[in-house]
Amino acid sequence: MNRILPATLMFLVLSAGSAHAREYGKFGTVEIGGSFNAAQTTADYGDEGGTTTTLGGSVQPFAGLFVLPGVQVFANGEVGWAQAENGNERTTSQTVGVGIGGAVLVGIGRARLGPSLAIRHVEESVELQGGEKTTVRIGPGAELAGVAKLQVGGGGIITVAVFAAHELLEDEVDSFTRTTIGTRGGFSI
Repeated sequence: MNRILPATLMFLVLSAGSAHAREYGKFGTVEIGGSFNAAQTTADYGDEGGTTTTLGGSVQPFAGLFVLPGVQVFANGEVGWAQAENGNERTTSQTVGVGIGGAVLVGIGRARLGPSLAIRHVEESVELQGGEKTTVRIGPGAELAGVAKLQVGGGGIITVAVFAAHELLEDEVDSFTRTTIGTRGGFSI
């Protein structure tokens, strides 16, 4: 009896994963996962500071629901980090954000491909070298992506995307725009 319960639970979990793989992209399918971004960001500080380009990355937890076959709505979070050098000055930044959006994913074999659009809210803390000054910037943004999702195994989904994001951030002194172009890789179930 002690071995029957774990074997039954294992069978139910594995069969549920296989059913999920066959149903991916259908109405009611839930997807939960995360991804890692590698990106180049260009911030335009206007007349005051010119333009700065940084390289960085972020981690994004993700939850999505297919509301129609091939049409997914989703919510995600973001925790990011970047470092930039501008002449003798080095800055580091930490970003926290949330977003909601949707994607239209066309099925091609076991893959789903299509565009994705998300509306975001971002908070960025920027610290000058040596911790001399920390600035907090907050604002809305949008992200457009080309997404490819491939089913693997009994229910896993590997995601690869190319994206462009644009934000309008403000701090206590001024406002500026920030454009990010990057790639994303992730895994979900």
